[in-house]
Amino acid sequence: MSFYNRILLKIKSRLDKLNAISSSVKIPNKAVIVGSSLKGDIKLSDNITIGSSSLKGEIYVGDSTKITNSSLRGVIEIGNNNKIHGATLLGKITIGRYTSLWGPNLDIHSNQNASVTIGNFCSIARNVTFQTFNHNFKKSTSYFIGQNFFDEKWENEKVSKGNIILNNDVWIGTHCVILTGVKIGNGAIIAANSVVTKDVPPYGIMAGSPAKLIGYRFEQSIIKQLEELAWWNWPDEKIAKNKTFFENEISEESLSNLKHD
Repeated sequence: MSFYNRILLKIKSRLDKLNAISSSVKIPNKAVIVGSSLKGDIKLSDNITIGSSSLKGEIYVGDSTKITNSSLRGVIEIGNNNKIHGATLLGKITIGRYTSLWGPNLDIHSNQNASVTIGNFCSIARNVTFQTFNHNFKKSTSYFIGQNFFDEKWENEKVSKGNIILNNDVWIGTHCVILTGVKIGNGAIIAANSVVTKDVPPYGIMAGSPAKLIGYRFEQSIIKQLEELAWWNWPDEKIAKNKTFFENEISEESLSNLKHD
């Protein structure tokens, strides 16, 4: 064994000692895991990086995804090439590909009755909260008295309007709150410090508390074409072939010059 390989083995051995990983978890050869805890039914793809994070539950992590300074608990599926930093994910959550959850203080909380789905190529900033449930204020108290006083689990202490769904190419600015039952369309933007309580149309721009529609990113003719293109579902090779389309501001001309082969 060469000197270089011996050094690599020593480094890997020292890094492994910083981790707490269940024996049932299989670590791919190209994975880099440092200072992290992995427990439960954890399935990891190649080329992933997990640093200073905790994963517990039924969790799948796709190829080339990076997770740092984060806590994941529940039934969570994460696609390829995502970046998750400074985030807390709790419950039933699905994330597509090439999406960035960039905290700190980014919280996604779902309960057993509702899930959170996030599409491809989404950008979610720090201090953003997703929550699929609220306190039930129709009872004598909105306080979780069953949980915190009687030490019992009362399902009716929480109410939910259903799943939260973010489609693709959604940008959520810092300090936003996304509440239960909301569906956000492709290409939408949520301005900083907004509270989203209702559905957002494709390519709509929402702002305020509660958030209101203040405009659209493009004319409706372009929005229609983008929705039909669904470029976020293209394979990586096709996206790379159309670099000019993504590099420049959009126009009817740029749409007509797309390479579809």
